[in-house]
Amino acid sequence: MDPESAFPKEHFILVSFARSGNSPEGNEAIVLAEKLCKERVTHLVITCNAHGELSRIGNALGERGLVLDLPKETNDKGLAMTSSFTSMVLSGLMLEYAYKDDFKACETYLETLCTIGENVICEFDEIAQNVSKSHFSRVFFISSRPYFGGALEAHLKVQELSGGNIVAYASDTLGFRHGFMASVNDESVIILTGSSNPIRKKYELDMIRELHNKKWENRRLLLLIANRTSKAMRILSLRLAHLNTFLMNIDRLSLYS
Repeated sequence: MDPESAFPKEHFILVSFARSGNSPEGNEAIVLAEKLCKERVTHLVITCNAHGELSRIGNALGERGLVLDLPKETNDKGLAMTSSFTSMVLSGLMLEYAYKDDFKACETYLETLCTIGENVICEFDEIAQNVSKSHFSRVFFISSRPYFGGALEAHLKVQELSGGNIVAYASDTLGFRHGFMASVNDESVIILTGSSNPIRKKYELDMIRELHNKKWENRRLLLLIANRTSKAMRILSLRLAHLNTFLMNIDRLSLYS
């Protein structure tokens, strides 16, 4: 971390997320902020461990620090801390509604997220099983924003849960051709989260066509697309039918486009 360039020159809020609150890197960010720009920083701490060091540091800041201790059930003990991650993401998303004091809209938002989660579990389970039963050693998660954060987390979970035996990569759609594509081989799974945005979609379709023309016999391509019923996607589905390609419609699984 380069604090001189990372910290804004004007007043700012430093939001610190942590599961245990005992990681030295995250805690040191608060210490550095207090040392270098105490007069212009306010702190918000979101942690899954009310007894962690980060919670203690945040509470010690008095009025300049606000600590949100999540329920103890969110403090995962397993290797892939999915409950902790999900809970902290939800907390971050809810900050906007808390700021606007619009908890009715927040309730609607959370209900929508729950519905999305149920749809993902129901519709994605069979696809995930089919992909996981095949032999692969590399996974590529390709996404445009706002899905790119999910790609970063997904690649991390694959590496954690496989003990490093499967190498995972995360790339934004524009960057994939300029680096990671060279690493794709016959033992690769490519997961592309498509967008309903017409400009993004054009580039994504062009990249899929390029992947289609590659000479990888055994690679798997999983497309999470925003509009499976579009003419372009129907044509694409026919062209990719022989490529171990899986398509999942996410038009009603996303709050964003």
